[in-house]
Amino acid sequence: MLPHMREPARGFPRGGVAAVLAALAVVGGLSLGQRDLWAPDEPKYALAAREMLETGEWLIPHVNGRIYGDKPPLMFWSIAAASALTGGVGQPAAVLPSLLAALLAVAGTAATAWLLSGRQDRQAPVVAAGLLAGSYTFLTLATRGQLDMLLTAGTTWGFFLLLRGTGLHPGGGQRPRDVTWAFALFGLATLAKGPVGLIVPVGGLLLGAWLARRPAPWRELLRWAPWAAYAAVVGAWLVPAAIHAVTSGQQAWLSEILFRQTVVRYAESWHHEQPFWYFLGVPWYDFQPTVLLLPAALLGLFAHGRRAARPRSFTWLLAGACLFTVLFFSIPAGKRGIYLAPAYPWAATWLALDLCDRIRAGGRALRPVRAAFGLLAALGLGLAVAAELRGPALLAARGVALPAVVPALALALVGLAALAAALRPASPRALAALGLAFAVFYGMAIRVAMPVLDARNSVAPFARAARAAVVDGARGGMVEWRAQYSFYAGPLDEAVPGNDEEVAALAARLDGDAPYFVIVSERRAPLLLRQVKGEPPTEAVRARIGSDEMLVLANRAALGPGAEPPP
Repeated sequence: MLPHMREPARGFPRGGVAAVLAALAVVGGLSLGQRDLWAPDEPKYALAAREMLETGEWLIPHVNGRIYGDKPPLMFWSIAAASALTGGVGQPAAVLPSLLAALLAVAGTAATAWLLSGRQDRQAPVVAAGLLAGSYTFLTLATRGQLDMLLTAGTTWGFFLLLRGTGLHPGGGQRPRDVTWAFALFGLATLAKGPVGLIVPVGGLLLGAWLARRPAPWRELLRWAPWAAYAAVVGAWLVPAAIHAVTSGQQAWLSEILFRQTVVRYAESWHHEQPFWYFLGVPWYDFQPTVLLLPAALLGLFAHGRRAARPRSFTWLLAGACLFTVLFFSIPAGKRGIYLAPAYPWAATWLALDLCDRIRAGGRALRPVRAAFGLLAALGLGLAVAAELRGPALLAARGVALPAVVPALALALVGLAALAAALRPASPRALAALGLAFAVFYGMAIRVAMPVLDARNSVAPFARAARAAVVDGARGGMVEWRAQYSFYAGPLDEAVPGNDEEVAALAARLDGDAPYFVIVSERRAPLLLRQVKGEPPTEAVRARIGSDEMLVLANRAALGPGAEPPP
């Protein structure tokens, strides 16, 4: 037995982990109601949830009245459930499931760090939780209505149960029932984002075990009970949904969700194309500032001597799980940075275990940590100076009405806290101060910057103005349809700019006697207007949204009696 494992266990650090969870809950909670739904995913998922509530169709999602076969329904169910607490489907209901899932993921990360520390290092769970909660992309996903956080929560806790159930931890005891519960959680993760909810954690465990030179737990993984649990969770939705699809003539959805969005999309991606090496660079900006500790952790994989108190094999296991995630998502041509979200809890645990090893060893072992915190201090203070000097001009050029002193002060606070951590990296107070500085920084960004950015990019005022400008019951359409417009303006007929038949159908409705309007960008408007054969439509509303000049073109019937024809 290793020396540090002979010490009596002092219990899981509930207070420290609870403090991290409370900070995340407060910072993330600041985002609720601070903005409208943001493209591309939030309005789409909120629309699916709202249509479930309106139609009672809970098995097969629909968006804008059309079958939506891109994703399983767990996120849509979660938004619909959250709407009962928030007063309806909107931004708070869309974000609340992600925030709650983020809290679960942080708690699961702390539990994993505690397990792999041999249940002895009380600092490791708190550090792991803080490293994850303070990373940029993780906090961003926690405050967005995207399904990746549901996936991450399921894979994080499922991976923890796999480690505990298969005996791949310092204690070494096996708990087969935990493996069954892990696969049940992988079933929920699959209901969030498809089979990656099973493939990534199980594949990560196997590659990690191989790199750690540990026997692969095939016997535990191939028992019937875990697979029965997985099939029961997924089948509880998929079997009745498949029967409903076949009996209601919606077989196309079944093919879409089972094959095109899984096997076909993985083999032949049709969007988000990136080079094979794309994910080698993503963590260096998406996982900031936590990733600054990665060079030290990579060195720690091969360390010997005083820092070898904790078995190296368990950090290799975590590194292998992260590596598998990168390799798995690097194979298809389509790539997005958020695909790596399930790996970030494992990376945070790995980096936390290495950092705590170095703190315990002291001396030269802390040099890479000092360098990482020193770099963070330089970045924070340097960006604070740049924000004060160059910020006003840059913000004004982008039409953002935000005083430059606000981001400058927040960045300076982070820089000073990082400097203190660089000078005293083994001090719990210095690390806590750095975590608090990031909480203030993120809270200020959410509370101050988010409403400013929303005012520039939100479609809600424009969509509401469109509905106010036309008579009640007027039907609408949109050239180059986007979900956020349908969420706020109601159902819209869709037309793809390159599809002349669809554009002509919108133009024909504008020519008709029934009230009708079309939302279209100024650059796409000529495609529509040259198809109109009768009286030209009236420009009822115009507004700049982001980089687009958006128009509402309405026929006379939509504008009501007394409307003047266009000049």
